Amino acid sequence: MKLQMTTIYAIRILCYLHLKENQLTSAAEMSSELGIGYQYLMKVINQLRIAELVESTQGCRGGFRLARSASDISIYDIIRAIEGDICIMPCLENDTYCVLHDSGDCTVNKIFRTLQEHMFTRLHNKNLSDLVSVAT
Repeated sequence: MKLQMTTIYAIRILCYLHLKENQLTSAAEMSSELGIGYQYLMKVINQLRIAELVESTQGCRGGFRLARSASDISIYDIIRAIEGDICIMPCLENDTYCVLHDSGDCTVNKIFRTLQEHMFTRLHNKNLSDLVSVAT
């Protein structure tokens, strides 16, 4: 699995907002500080807002902040907000991709299903606070 650059930007934006300690932060400030083009940042912020990871306040003193505590935002939540449903192999998502149709006889399916489950568990168990504590 290779994450899109948009997902990396989403992680950077959320870490930045976490470090702002719940202060409203403008998109212009984030764009400048993070080196992300304003229009692209707004696209990412909108996806994070739809996923309810970020909230916005309108007006001249408006801006963005985390919608919930950084410890309540898992890495899985962030990736899924940008990437959508995650699946490392098509046959794990839809058995019509497999000639065995998930009959239980496919060892490849079993191995990758186990790997995917471990990966999801790890992504669910790590949160935004963990990311920021490692980065600072």
